[in-house]
Amino acid sequence: LYQTELQHQPDKTYPVWHTPYNQLQAKQPNNIKVLNSLCPSEKVPFVPKNGRKVKWYTCGPTVYAPSHMGHARTYITFDIIRNILEYYFSYRVNLVM
Repeated sequence: LYQTELQHQPDKTYPVWHTPYNQLQAKQPNNIKVLNSLCPSEKVPFVPKNGRKVKWYTCGPTVYAPSHMGHARTYITFDIIRNILEYYFSYRVNLVM
């Protein structure tokens, strides 16, 4: 099911974005908003495909020189976001990097 009144098309270069709608999640409070590259002009609700289970893949750093603290930033940042999703918002997150 899609909630058609939340259609976004800021520009012709992007396809029409329909915010996913899940009746079970609609009853649960969720104030998480994210930036979506398909509608970059505004934040959209974070709606996982499988209820409270989040599958998340992110590329690791591509390193062409000796390691430095900036390379660790990717790992630390995504670990912090994962912890917030799991322990504050009670999502089950499977993060693969």
